[in-house]
Amino acid sequence: MASVNTQLMGFIAKNIECSFFECIREQIYIRYGIAENFLTEQITHTPKGRLRPQMLRYLTDEVLAEVGGEVRQTRPLGEHYLVSEHENIVISHVAVKANGRVRAAAHRKLLAMGNTILEPYTPDMFRDDNEDIRGKLHVVIIVSQPESQAAQQGVPQGIFIAVPFSDWSDYHAWLSIDEMIEQYQSEDVQEADAAWPVLKIVLQEQENKQGNGE
Repeated sequence: MASVNTQLMGFIAKNIECSFFECIREQIYIRYGIAENFLTEQITHTPKGRLRPQMLRYLTDEVLAEVGGEVRQTRPLGEHYLVSEHENIVISHVAVKANGRVRAAAHRKLLAMGNTILEPYTPDMFRDDNEDIRGKLHVVIIVSQPESQAAQQGVPQGIFIAVPFSDWSDYHAWLSIDEMIEQYQSEDVQEADAAWPVLKIVLQEQENKQGNGE
């Protein structure tokens, strides 16, 4: 039987076209170049330290929106975030400074609640009003921005694909977007039994074993 990670990758690969990740990767690099060209040519006298990460975040929002992402508002109002839904998967993105951690946010916790199926059972996560959230796997595109002192600002430090714990304390899966794209060439991944009901059972069995100390 395929490993849980292989089945998880197979589930993602069967629900999301490889071209989705290829387009995301290409467009993020393009937008980083656009941002740096603008900052170099138009902002010549004032500091760029605060403007650059904001521009990069909003331009990455645009990338996800252009491939079908939906703009949603935070509660309380004041911010927005993007989600892209694919059958039993919901995708979001977050920008972090190089080697930084994802900051806590209510909408991120809400999205990741779907991943409680990957973790030990927590009763209060299974309220009826979260039925639509818990039924989907949350996959996150994490874009690592370069440090402010880095010589090369026109490209991201890295682009990663992650499946976070529901409380964002750790990740069930973490790989570069290049590695994610390579998964589509893996026979093991393509042949994995990645039906959502089957995957949930396999993951729950793994959780039970971990809970019993096996």
